[in-house]
Amino acid sequence: MLIETENTYNPNAMNFYFETQEQPQMYVSYADSDFNSADLTQIIQNLMGIKRVLLLKNLLFVEKEENADWALLTSQIMAELSDYDFNHLEKMTFSQNAQHKIIEALIDSQIRGFLIRDGGNLSVTDFQNGVLSVQLEGHCKGCVHASETLKNIVQSILKKYLPFVEDVKKGE
Repeated sequence: MLIETENTYNPNAMNFYFETQEQPQMYVSYADSDFNSADLTQIIQNLMGIKRVLLLKNLLFVEKEENADWALLTSQIMAELSDYDFNHLEKMTFSQNAQHKIIEALIDSQIRGFLIRDGGNLSVTDFQNGVLSVQLEGHCKGCVHASETLKNIVQSILKKYLPFVEDVKKGE
């Protein structure tokens, strides 16, 4: 299995991109110290020094503890990814609280770095009935392209990976 890594804006977080034949079309799984899963995310969460894990269709986002070493963890995570039988993935349903954590993890993995590079950021203000409200911050707050960024980047990425996100709007 080919696995590629990507650093994120956060030195304690890393993306692992992979492809496997067994993987379902749409899949979401999450694990952290408060939320346990019964699949690969829990296996990786149980590695020493791992803070939270998000598994999507072809992406594994991992955040480590400050003192953990990527040199050691990366090889362990790649080994777990390579050895895992993706035929055993089961569709999961998530509580509102878990959905919020998953959204935050995906924002950290795929969106926040892009916004920070341009001097902006965003925070989630609410998530109800499939509608995510976010507050734009920094340079994004008054940017003339803010609504385009919300729809073309934030909403597009969230809807691509998370079936429970139906819309993204600017919150108060």
